[in-house]
Amino acid sequence: MLAIPLNPNLTRPLYLQIADHITALARAGQLQADQRLPSSRQLAEQLNLHRSTVVTAFDELRARGIIQTLHGSGSYICSGLFDQALQAPKPQALTTPVLANDQLIAELWRLNHAEGMISLALGVPAPDMFPSQRFGQLQQRIARRNPQTAWNYTHPQGFYPLRQAIANDLARHGIQTSAEQLIITNGANEAINLVTQALAVTGDSGLIEEPSFHTTLLNLQQAGIRLNGFAVTHNGPDWASLNAALRTGSSHPRFILVVPDYHNPTGMRWASDQRYQLLNWANQQAIPIIEDATYSDLGLTGPSQPALRAFDPNVIYIGSYSKSLMPGLRIGFIVANGLLQQQLVSLKTITSGSNESFSQQILAEYLHAGEYHEQLAWVTSIYQQRRDALLEAIQCYLPTEVHATIADGGFYSWLHLPADQSIMRLFQRALQRGIVIFPGQAFYLNQANQTHNAIRLCFARYPEDVLTHAVRLLGSCF
Repeated sequence: MLAIPLNPNLTRPLYLQIADHITALARAGQLQADQRLPSSRQLAEQLNLHRSTVVTAFDELRARGIIQTLHGSGSYICSGLFDQALQAPKPQALTTPVLANDQLIAELWRLNHAEGMISLALGVPAPDMFPSQRFGQLQQRIARRNPQTAWNYTHPQGFYPLRQAIANDLARHGIQTSAEQLIITNGANEAINLVTQALAVTGDSGLIEEPSFHTTLLNLQQAGIRLNGFAVTHNGPDWASLNAALRTGSSHPRFILVVPDYHNPTGMRWASDQRYQLLNWANQQAIPIIEDATYSDLGLTGPSQPALRAFDPNVIYIGSYSKSLMPGLRIGFIVANGLLQQQLVSLKTITSGSNESFSQQILAEYLHAGEYHEQLAWVTSIYQQRRDALLEAIQCYLPTEVHATIADGGFYSWLHLPADQSIMRLFQRALQRGIVIFPGQAFYLNQANQTHNAIRLCFARYPEDVLTHAVRLLGSCF
């Protein structure tokens, strides 16, 4: 029997779900070349579907070159699919070690779109879980109701009903705020850039976790900010490292940027006592706190902790819907107070001006309808299953010296490798087998430091069987 899990609640049609699953099994080698598939009638009965749905799925598979149908004989898996996955991919990887962050990230984006590759590198949510059908319905409704305002400019601070909806939703994280304190941005990256630009100028110093999100490191370094990194543990800052970083700077830090909920790349969540301790420490040192909460809605294990801003309204809070909903929904936000909030609105006005209005109106209606919470409950249950499948595969197929974090939330598992393991050699070997991983050096300030022997794997994008297959191939690269 060909087991094909289907979810009728997905926006992706059932025939494409069938085609996607058979494609993944064929490319993973779990369906062998020339293996005969059940007939469309048999598969329709097994899946309790109308036969036309399965016939359409088989048509799609033939168009993809996955199956061939022989008249009077049935449908068979095409030959060569699994062999192709094991061969060097057509888009050649860089042949020299990649040490510069910008080069590495550009290469990973290129490989992410390469045919036949399984990319565990980039933080991409699963497309089959996007609420795209619902957003399409809301888009049509808004276009009919307000055709002129739908495509018009909105205020640089953001669409007011959306700011109201976000302010109401933030109560889940213990944050009491208002639409007036919110600023809508083009994703979390712009939010971080605006806040740090308001707090620091070229030559100023700032404190940041190590490891940290590679794009944040790049953007702040290119802005001329002198970053001093401090280590993090499984439940909060390494305090000796943080105090050493404070003493290292040539000037008093203008900010400290932290990710207390589902840290990228480790997936860790701070304990409540560590949150209080950081608030007290930053208050004593007179250092503003920037709280990056990009993944705060994607908890996978245990109850969530209140945000830092829930305890101190002076914390500058940054959020986003690009990871929890859809990456193409470039909507982030800042919660800030007083003069800083006014300065941020001014900076937003002169740098990027008005955001795209239509998507803000759609998201406002989606949040007001209460559908966001249902979407979160669904996707986090699936991401938890995928995280567990990845961890099980790591335990089965990777060397015992490899230690992986058990992510409390988010998209990633952070793997520490033996000191004698060359990360870039592993990266190249994995590419030859069609697997893309993210070398850990990109998440550190000093990329040339050979002690950063780690890789990041994203478990959000692929189903469990593909993750298991990818880790099995990765294990053969050690």
